Amino acid sequence: MLLVKGKNGKSVILELIDKNTQSLTVVYYNQALIEGSLWINSDTMKFQDFMFELSQYIKSLDNDTCYEYLIIYTNMGEPTIKNQKELLQKLENTYGFQVIVGCQ
Repeated sequence: MLLVKGKNGKSVILELIDKNTQSLTVVYYNQALIEGSLWINSDTMKFQDFMFELSQYIKSLDNDTCYEYLIIYTNMGEPTIKNQKELLQKLENTYGFQVIVGCQ
């Protein structure tokens, strides 16, 4: 798992990765920031619930699609992300992609 941390510029970096690789990109924020990504309004769902639903969504995807990266953009703090580390590592190991998380 790779963390991209900071207050500004995360979405630009993550969008470049998204546009130049085979990636599944999800934005958990109060507005859609990365064109073409899945967007979950962070005002309507708790982060823990989002992570569970994301894992269920990934399980439902066509197994023939191979992603290099799962990119998650959020403004959650690093401690919140690290609380989900076990789930993120399980997704990496199960599906063979690298998880990149943008956080504060």
